[in-house]
Amino acid sequence: MHKFHLMALSLGLTIPIAAQAYVDPGTVGALYQVLYILLFALISFTIMKPYNYLKSIFKKLFSKDEDDSDSESK
Repeated sequence: MHKFHLMALSLGLTIPIAAQAYVDPGTVGALYQVLYILLFALISFTIMKPYNYLKSIFKKLFSKDEDDSDSESK
């Protein structure tokens, strides 16, 4: 409990109540670029994962058909 009070006191002294700061537009632009990349990666992963799964299933199904037809013709 003593550590919690010490941590709360140290955080209370280090976090300013009111900050008058300037946020550079270049910094915000860089943050947006990172967010767009993460969003695009998330969307592409959620789309491509089921697509590749279905693709592998169909590939297995159709490769069996080709192997069966080759063995029958011999």
